[in-house]
Amino acid sequence: MFDSIFPQNREFIRGLSRIAGRLTASARLLQRLFEAPHGLDSLVDAIRDASREAEVAAHDVDLRLDKALLPPIDREDVHRLARQLQAAVDVVAAVAERARAFHIENERARVPAREMSAVIVRTAVAIESAVARAEKAPREVMEWCAKVRECEAEGEAIYQTAMEALFDGTPDALEVVKWKDLYDTLARALEQCRHTASALESIALKHG
Repeated sequence: MFDSIFPQNREFIRGLSRIAGRLTASARLLQRLFEAPHGLDSLVDAIRDASREAEVAAHDVDLRLDKALLPPIDREDVHRLARQLQAAVDVVAAVAERARAFHIENERARVPAREMSAVIVRTAVAIESAVARAEKAPREVMEWCAKVRECEAEGEAIYQTAMEALFDGTPDALEVVKWKDLYDTLARALEQCRHTASALESIALKHG
């Protein structure tokens, strides 16, 4: 797709793919955190490292955009996508930081958190696949973005069920506050992934 417009687009795809790769890596680490919450600090630190790497990669994309004599497709489209990808990594990192603040390793992680983190992994893989195909396969980009939307809907269903269970009966107030915050942030991660998919779809529609 992009390569048919300017040959230099390939280097921008590589930069965007670096950020998307950090999203997938951080999502998988988050899943590990909720599935077997041991070594919490090392997992959170690794996710934070991925977030910093994504920020550096996004900044590099911006610098290359500024130096490009001929803009790749639309500068704003590339910038927006880079920042949406970075924001998705940042929200995953925010979930991990909350897990550390709430001492999740000292208690059994709730099933909805594990389920939502697994959905986030599938969402991240779909986004990374879409970015990798953005150069020449706009139809495949749209298909992968559709999967992102399906994942968000699945995550939303898990979230709603989790919230109903959280407030059922006479729960401990502190537990409610803690887990509501975690569920909300997990849902926000899926929402941010959907925003990222929308940015990808916009490019695919413009240049397919």
